[in-house]
Amino acid sequence: MSLFDLTGKVAIVTGSSRGIGKASAIELARAGARVVISSRKQDACDAVAAEINAAFGEGRAIAIAASISDKAALQALVDRTRAAWGQIDVLVCNAASNPYYGPLAGIADDQFRKILDNNILSNHWLIQMVAPEMRERREGSIVIVSSIGGLKGSDVIGAYNVSKAADFQLARNYAVEYGPDNVRVNCIAPGLIKTDFARALWDTPEAETRSSRHTPLRRLGDPIDIAGAVVYLASDASRYMTGQAMVVDGGGGRVLVADLTDGADATADAIRQAGGTAEALRIDAGSEADVVRAIDLACERFGGLDIMFANAGISGGMANIFDTDVALITDVLRPTFDYAREAGKMDRVGRLNPLRRGAQPEELAKVALFLASDDASYVNGQALAVDGGLSSSHPVTRQEYGKTAV
Repeated sequence: MSLFDLTGKVAIVTGSSRGIGKASAIELARAGARVVISSRKQDACDAVAAEINAAFGEGRAIAIAASISDKAALQALVDRTRAAWGQIDVLVCNAASNPYYGPLAGIADDQFRKILDNNILSNHWLIQMVAPEMRERREGSIVIVSSIGGLKGSDVIGAYNVSKAADFQLARNYAVEYGPDNVRVNCIAPGLIKTDFARALWDTPEAETRSSRHTPLRRLGDPIDIAGAVVYLASDASRYMTGQAMVVDGGGGRVLVADLTDGADATADAIRQAGGTAEALRIDAGSEADVVRAIDLACERFGGLDIMFANAGISGGMANIFDTDVALITDVLRPTFDYAREAGKMDRVGRLNPLRRGAQPEELAKVALFLASDDASYVNGQALAVDGGLSSSHPVTRQEYGKTAV
């Protein structure tokens, strides 16, 4: 059976009459799921459901129109899905809106409220509606399609970005609450994707070139690029991943390369040649003042710091790692893991994450297989946290982890 097999599963995808939602619904159906197509207009939903049924067999998709601003309509969407297919295994909260462009200083209350209601509260409603049955079965996956805008400030779409940042926290919090019942909640943070929503940024060759020139993959994303991540998060391939935000943006981050040697300049040059944005700084990672200087520079040049990768270290006399006997390393490490299991320490650590268990080797292998596959074709330069939701938990959990871990 494929790691991504969804045969027998039922998935609701909001905003699925076009763009990312439509591509996700099609790929979920391709993986074996029965899908519910939902957006505001019934005729648009009917067209997508007919397309899926023609491609994968009659009865693989149904269309139920619902506005995300209408709680009663969303409840009807859930109720009608259960009436048709008995249960809901996967929820993809993809629909969103943005009625305002400009600085937050100029937004009207009703515009801000609409953004927050449609992009946060509607997701909260839907999760509350589908989660009880998932928790009772001890199985289910909820995916919120957020945005990399939630990681950055903007003087044009700031209110939208606020709502998308809140989606990250919504997923983290529900992951903590539902993890003990084996219900996973994750976000996807797409970069600039070629959808109608962002058409002004790519609808001419010149605009597309301008928008993609700082992306290492040298292209904008297509809806299918996000659909692969949706299938991954919906399937057992991601069964040890919860409370996370998966960035799928073609590697479009900005990097400050800090090193004690002149190698920082060469690395920054290589990033720029690949289409990225980078600055170089020579620092001593052992100096607090130098580290503070690096952080200040990142904030000054890029407007903030999202990820800090602490890779600096020292070594002496170590042989080339490729000359090391892998079997010897395995023999050295195995007794440590055996001891941890026998002493019950793995179970103690597992109790501290939302899923309440430790990882199995095959679960990490599934992540590697996903990243190596075409389903991750627009995931680049990212780190996926596969930790049962530990990194998304409250800081108290981390303190407990420090007290009980070996």
